[in-house]
Amino acid sequence: MALNATERRFLQELVASRPAARRSHVAASLCRNFGLGALIAGHIEYSEADYSRARDLLLASGLPVQALGPEASRAQAASHGGMSEKSGTRGPHTNSVALKSLGGCRLDGHELWTPACGYLVCTIDDGVRIDADRVLLVENLEVFRNIEQYAWIATAPASVLVVFRGDRELSAADSTKLLARRSDPVWAFVDFDPAGLGIAAGVPRLERVVLPELPWLEGQLGGPRSLELFHGSYDQWRATLDSAPHSQIRAAWSLMKAKRAGLAQEAMLAYKPTDVIPHIGS
Repeated sequence: MALNATERRFLQELVASRPAARRSHVAASLCRNFGLGALIAGHIEYSEADYSRARDLLLASGLPVQALGPEASRAQAASHGGMSEKSGTRGPHTNSVALKSLGGCRLDGHELWTPACGYLVCTIDDGVRIDADRVLLVENLEVFRNIEQYAWIATAPASVLVVFRGDRELSAADSTKLLARRSDPVWAFVDFDPAGLGIAAGVPRLERVVLPELPWLEGQLGGPRSLELFHGSYDQWRATLDSAPHSQIRAAWSLMKAKRAGLAQEAMLAYKPTDVIPHIGS
């Protein structure tokens, strides 16, 4: 009879902590099917022989006696033929950040290059070591991938490390760790909605919120989607934004509250300013 994941974890815990007794469905099942422990007054009691029996059951099934832990890789799990490589291990995108290089960022003396619509993924440690003048945090993946098309965000002559904030696969927690460990100024390019401004408000060393001129934004507001963007995150972020100290956030929040509407990053591709946003570093 093969052990399932719940039984595996129970046996590993039994070997590690050596409890005197347990009361659960899995304890009863292992007692009934494998003779592990003795049923006494509704619970299962264990002896030294039972701890050895639990260890032998794990080894006979090709399973590790000790739990691999949440940081174990799938390769480590796969080395045990009796368990799935996905069972109890960290996901393959753990400790990963998506980056683009604009203007000649360097790592270990080598210039980084990323193609249009492409990006690289590296560990947080490597991301911290990349030399750049500024970091540009981008909220949405499509905009991040196509950042070169947003010509109104001028970056030359500075070197800019563009960082994707994250999604279900590439965790926002990892990009947050990257920003926290770097020391350079950060620009935030986000949706014009409460959630986007809230993201910007939480950015360390925030130098600029990258947005089109407010009169242009005001002219784009309206319609069901615009209203949805505002109301969908207003309650969550209003307290944070009402007290935000950054002047750009305060100005954008004032307009947003007055119009009770928002605008997605993707719509900002159509912005045609009289002057581009000043060069990063100017």
